[in-house]
Amino acid sequence: MVTLKKGSKNEYVKALQYILEIDADGIFGKNTEQAIRAYQKSKELIADGIVGKNTYAAIVKDAPTLKVGSSGKWVNVLECLL
Repeated sequence: MVTLKKGSKNEYVKALQYILEIDADGIFGKNTEQAIRAYQKSKELIADGIVGKNTYAAIVKDAPTLKVGSSGKWVNVLECLL
């Protein structure tokens, strides 16, 4: 598991941005930090703006099961990670 925080630049950040439904440029900047803080607050996590094990666990819990014919942001996430 890769910890993501402000300054991170990679496909994991891009996948996270699809999940958060913000501009997916792969760069963990101010907008991504604000969006992850809001997500963390909504899940009653410590809103530190860092994606670590607890935030990942919440994201995985929210993820749907994908199958042939699935579409939407979670398919974009999967494509980033493959």
